[in-house]
Amino acid sequence: MHLPYLSKMKQPLLLLFFTCFTFTLFAQQGDFIVIKKRGRTVKSFFSGAEVSFQMNNGEWFQGKIANIKNDSLFFRQQIVRQVPTPWGVPRLDTMTTGVRRVYFKDIRAIPKKHESFSYVKDGTVFIMAGAGYLLLNVINSAYLHYAVFGDDNLPKVLGATGVLATGLALKKLHKDYIVLGRKYAIDYIKM
Repeated sequence: MHLPYLSKMKQPLLLLFFTCFTFTLFAQQGDFIVIKKRGRTVKSFFSGAEVSFQMNNGEWFQGKIANIKNDSLFFRQQIVRQVPTPWGVPRLDTMTTGVRRVYFKDIRAIPKKHESFSYVKDGTVFIMAGAGYLLLNVINSAYLHYAVFGDDNLPKVLGATGVLATGLALKKLHKDYIVLGRKYAIDYIKM
C-alpha cells in the first residue's frame, strides 16, 4: 500500500486506525438483562459477565453468562467445594457444568454489592457489645459477690439487654441480597 501524499510514519498509524474501526463496526452487542429500583438501573447482566442469583425455588447459582437471548439467560454454573487430599488437608475444587438455560422471570434475588460498615447495619456490633457487656457484668458480679439483678446493677443489665436485642432485630431484618418484586424489577432488553 503506497499513498504518496502520506509520510512513512502516518501510513502504519492510519492502517491501525482503520483496522480498529473495522472491528468495532462488526462487534455487535447482544441482549442484556437490567435490574431496576423504581426505574433506576441498579445492575446489568451481559454475556461474558460473572453472575450469582437465586431462583424462585430458593436454589442459588453462580457462574458465567454464556448468552442472553429470547428472554432467557444461558450460563455455565461453577461449583466450588472443598475436597480432602490423601494427606487429610482440604483443597478447593472447581467444577463447571454445561450451559444451563434460565428464564429471566424465574430469578428471585441477586446478592447486594459490598456495603461499607455492613457490620453495623446488620447488627453484628450491637450483638457483640451487648453480649460482651452482659458476660463481663455477670463475671464481675460473681467475682465481687454482687447480685446480678440488684438495684445498682439492674439498669446496666437492662441496657446491655436492649443493645443485644437491637442487634438481634437488625440481624433478622438485614438481607445480603436484593429480592426482586415490589421495589426491584428485572427487565429484558432486546438489541
